[in-house]
Amino acid sequence: MSAIKTLFVDDELWGVEHYLKHLKDMGRQVDQVRTYTDAIQKIEAGLEGYKSVVLDVRMSTAAARSKGVDFRSAGIRIYRLIRQRRQDIPVVILTNNFDQVPEDEIASDRYTRALDKSQTIPDQLWNALHTLEKTAQTATLPPRAGV
Repeated sequence: MSAIKTLFVDDELWGVEHYLKHLKDMGRQVDQVRTYTDAIQKIEAGLEGYKSVVLDVRMSTAAARSKGVDFRSAGIRIYRLIRQRRQDIPVVILTNNFDQVPEDEIASDRYTRALDKSQTIPDQLWNALHTLEKTAQTATLPPRAGV
């Protein structure tokens, strides 16, 4: 059985390594992209094989700024592009600044959760991904007869 692939979009190295290590220890294949441009390219390529995405709201990279993207909400632009391409892929948004997170939009998306980056331990991230992936998986199954 092959590992579940997760795309991890965060421009930081320090501060996310515990998430990456934990997800890998739990048997996931985790691909980290660290720039806005790389994330956009990966999404535009179709996200084939990925079962979930974890992304940071703030992407303070020069690539985002050069495209006129406000670093405080670059992750939300990435999230919206993901939803244009794939409505059913689970997304966990990590943020220290919920002012940049469109709460109504996220709340109405059954395949997305927003977590406080400073308060989330790796087990909580794994549980959120696992729950969203199970929701996405069961949503694609036909209803059982007699139910």
